[in-house]
Amino acid sequence: MGILEIVYASLQLSGMVHSYFCFHSFSGSFENPAVFGMLLSFCLPVSYYYALKSSAKESSFWSLVSSLFFLFIILSDSRTALLSSLFALLIVSYMELMQIKSLFRKKYFLFALIIGVIFLVGVLYVYKPESANGRFLIWSIALGMIADCPFYGWGTGGFVSQYMNRQAEYFILNPDSSFSLLAGEVSHPFNEFILVAVNYGIAVLIGVLVFMGFTLRMILCSMYPQRGLMASIWVVLNVWCCFSYPFAVPFVWLIILLLFYVAYGASVKLHKPKLVSIGILCICIFSFFVVFSCYKKEFYRIHIQEQAESNIDDKVMARYAIMYEDYKDNRLFLYNYGALLHYTGKYEESLKVLKECAVRMADYNVRILMADDFFHLDMPDSAIKEYRYAHAMIPCRYLPLYYEMKLYQESGDEYRAKELAKIILDKANKVKKSPKVRSIKKEAEEILRK
Repeated sequence: MGILEIVYASLQLSGMVHSYFCFHSFSGSFENPAVFGMLLSFCLPVSYYYALKSSAKESSFWSLVSSLFFLFIILSDSRTALLSSLFALLIVSYMELMQIKSLFRKKYFLFALIIGVIFLVGVLYVYKPESANGRFLIWSIALGMIADCPFYGWGTGGFVSQYMNRQAEYFILNPDSSFSLLAGEVSHPFNEFILVAVNYGIAVLIGVLVFMGFTLRMILCSMYPQRGLMASIWVVLNVWCCFSYPFAVPFVWLIILLLFYVAYGASVKLHKPKLVSIGILCICIFSFFVVFSCYKKEFYRIHIQEQAESNIDDKVMARYAIMYEDYKDNRLFLYNYGALLHYTGKYEESLKVLKECAVRMADYNVRILMADDFFHLDMPDSAIKEYRYAHAMIPCRYLPLYYEMKLYQESGDEYRAKELAKIILDKANKVKKSPKVRSIKKEAEEILRK
């Protein structure tokens, strides 16, 4: 799989195949080069292990493959992929090479290793300080959410329903924060452990950590000949859990199943294997029907959404109205339905649906649409309130300020329109080449000249 992804990425680099990610020259078959790097970081310890354990001729092949994996991990520009890969190589070397294992018994080597890890983390921070600081902001706000509801958490989907509101509150209290330019739309804290604690509380997080630690212990104590390799893959998984969203990537779940098989497979075989096999089969069948039912509904929602994108007509709107009862707890359905009602001029209905959506999904775009609904319903004060809240969610965005400026201009309040125009022109630009921002600033200049 990793070799095929490298071939595909090479074709993208040569220009023969289109890259799915517009901000990077390649991403393999994925939409994000970080996920490409994630896959290779799981593949690298496998190829490195076989480079150590194979015969001379085969070892040369695996060494070449390992070099290619490492090269493309660096080219993927993913710091987490690089960090997890280096840890994995260290674990495999420790488990399989006696020379390396003997070095770990020497204090000077352990000291040098700790200094090296600290230096590496520092270099990776300096390489992309804005990205790192943005994650620190997300983590600090998420930790505040945990502190407010530590025992039971915010429930399933709690992070999505609450985080952007908390980010808005942070910037309302800290309008001059240095994080203002770094904030963006956030639906995941880039840390699976923090996500578990936010949604389900600290007790569940402790249970997850204990279970993962016990799984590593079972892997190391197993009779599986490649347990050193499996331990390195466990390390890669946990490094990704600390800095990204691996549980949202399908192939990661196959790797988790492999780790569980290595850790617990032998124990299961020893105790009533037929009964266990029947139990596992029943669980798989039940899980299949549950997943099939959920995805069937979701695929239908996406199908109707795609129809709406190509042609918004009465037939599509009637389908959405029928779907509402079954999908009214689905935040993405509510957002799409509210947006369609807005674009078809049904502002009161749109506002009702979007308010329901805002309860399940704190989102910048939802607030912008709600503000525009209020504007068309001749409720300017409520519209201004929503524009300002959207701006507090993501202070580096120009649209809330622009729409508020246009609202004042259309209502004849030139003084406040000019105040907003000045704020827009003085505002630091995160994406300096954005044509949309240049257009907004040009309009602001024209208002100030009047």
